[in-house]
Amino acid sequence: MLFRSSHEEISSGLVAFQKFSPQELGKRVLEIETSTGRSIKATEDHPFLTTRGWIEAGDLTFNDRLLVRPTPPKYENDDKDDWEFTILNENDFIFGEWKEKLSEEEQHLVENDIEELISLDLLPLESTHPHLDILSRLIGLIVTDGHVGNTVEFYLGSHSDALQVNKDLETIGFSANKITEKNTHIDTPNGVVNYTTFLTTKGGSFLRLILALGIPRGKRSDQNFSLPNWLKDVSRSARREFLAGFMGGDGAVPWIYPRKGRADSYQIRIPVIELHKTKIYENSAIKYLDCIRQLFKEFDIEVKRIQKKTLVNKDKIAVSLVFKSSQDNIYNLISNIGFRYSKEKSNKAQIVMEYLGYRQYQNDKRIDDIDKIT
Repeated sequence: MLFRSSHEEISSGLVAFQKFSPQELGKRVLEIETSTGRSIKATEDHPFLTTRGWIEAGDLTFNDRLLVRPTPPKYENDDKDDWEFTILNENDFIFGEWKEKLSEEEQHLVENDIEELISLDLLPLESTHPHLDILSRLIGLIVTDGHVGNTVEFYLGSHSDALQVNKDLETIGFSANKITEKNTHIDTPNGVVNYTTFLTTKGGSFLRLILALGIPRGKRSDQNFSLPNWLKDVSRSARREFLAGFMGGDGAVPWIYPRKGRADSYQIRIPVIELHKTKIYENSAIKYLDCIRQLFKEFDIEVKRIQKKTLVNKDKIAVSLVFKSSQDNIYNLISNIGFRYSKEKSNKAQIVMEYLGYRQYQNDKRIDDIDKIT
């Protein structure tokens, strides 16, 4: 729902509805089609937000620009959507191995965490759990812009992004923590880059859940890490949400770049996604990114290759996903996956997607006009 005065967008449930025939009320029904190929039917008095304010459908002109809200497509079920299985149960917590290493007090804390997860209906965790999509996208963020230590840490680019993480944690059943603003910098060959991040954390039973789901503690660059098997077998929407969280963390937005060796010529490209690893874990990094590549393929997004290079610190390597930068591939990445937990990336990506949609629609329209003439 969008407030007329503030243009603030909020979620709103359905309170009531009324069925009637517009003709009985003496109203015309108009079909509005945009230059990007979107269309909608509405009564003539239905308001639309344009660059000149709220305008009723009957008063729109060909020069009006409408506000649109792109949404991810709803996919038809695939075989995995009907495949019910238990992702996690109480026995999957490696409790027997830990008992020798934990004090009696620590063992008691673990038992309390398990009891809390059971009370939150997160144990056993089934593939049909209503909040699995949320949990999957949180994990997508954790493996990119997150860290697992004594708590699970989420690093976000804005306060509103951090609020969205807290909102998702609350939806699953966990209380939200305070958001902390952190100012830091990194030294680059081109000078010092200052940036601000917003940190929100969660420990306790949520930490225990994330560990049990296969996300390890510590720096993932300094250990073997692979995509948990359960993520490959869950529903299509959960797989998409994992990738959306992943892109919100490590993914860069397709943007306009100069063509090499061609002055005043530009193209839209998808920047590479780069993963840094200690060199002895090179094979682990390649295997992990290959799993990510296969997930992208399921959503009609093509990765051309996985490439590697040795960094200045010769003990470290960079392994990268290189995307095909065709118009269809760029459009599919933005429309089929998107960027969760990064409003800035999402907004920029929508500009690119609308431009590509406009270009494709106008091209198709020209072809139709030529066919009519011939």
